[in-house]
Amino acid sequence: ISFDIVQPQNYSMGVEISHQYFQEYIIRTTYDYDGTLISTAQMRTMTTTPILLNYTRYFSPIDNTFRPYLQLAGGITNINYNTYWGYIEDPKKRWAPTASPAIGFKLNLDKKNNWLIDSKLKYIIAPFKYDFINKLNYLVVDVSLGYRWFKD
Repeated sequence: ISFDIVQPQNYSMGVEISHQYFQEYIIRTTYDYDGTLISTAQMRTMTTTPILLNYTRYFSPIDNTFRPYLQLAGGITNINYNTYWGYIEDPKKRWAPTASPAIGFKLNLDKKNNWLIDSKLKYIIAPFKYDFINKLNYLVVDVSLGYRWFKD
């Protein structure tokens, strides 16, 4: 979900909230967990919910059909990491500061430039150190349908 206020000088500022889910299954093996040997399968899950404020710089006028841009965003991410040792849960939850540069484009779909497709590739990075993870960083591809209205 995102909301931007677009200025006629080819920039915009906005807010964006997204949600990602990651999962990894590791087959049964023997683990050394703080000096205790455990024989089990392991499931690791992570959900992230970044809340970002962004600044976008456009490289063509608002009425062009194809409008490329660069974006810088910063904010916080809610991180919920769980390792399941069989049925035993080892959770870690925290909020972390987040940075997110992106490159993308807007594609106008109608003559009045109200409907558009917004597509971008963004990189999300946040400090998160727990278990075998040193930091949180991943690429996201966003494709969305947008509606833009203009003040008369």
